[in-house]
Amino acid sequence: VVLRKVAELGIINVNKSASLSKQANTLFNQQDFLSAAYAFSAAASLDPLEFSYFENAASAYYLSGLFEESIKYANKVINDLNPGSGKSEYTKALSLQKLGRTKEACVFFAKSDKHKFKSAKNAIEKYCENQQ
Repeated sequence: VVLRKVAELGIINVNKSASLSKQANTLFNQQDFLSAAYAFSAAASLDPLEFSYFENAASAYYLSGLFEESIKYANKVINDLNPGSGKSEYTKALSLQKLGRTKEACVFFAKSDKHKFKSAKNAIEKYCENQQ
């Protein structure tokens, strides 16, 4: 995977994106979620093959209250990179829930649960039990 990235993106972009991601993780751990989101987004733009940059940007945007941005980054992972972890589906569902789109959120909580993402079951019980 690393060799493919270097061949397609160049070593400078791969190294710079990794450095940005490290900075973003530090900001995230300091609960500076918006700055972390921007740094993860920058890393993703330099290395669009690394799903975790998009996934982490989605989480950071969600925690910043920028739910539409969170959905945009989660969609990139779900539609194009598809690691099968269920985390992006879960993050998208949380953002949809915050936007009042509960039925749509429940679809993505269910998809997350199919990938065995642990938090999905509790979210389904909390938000989706009464949804038809």
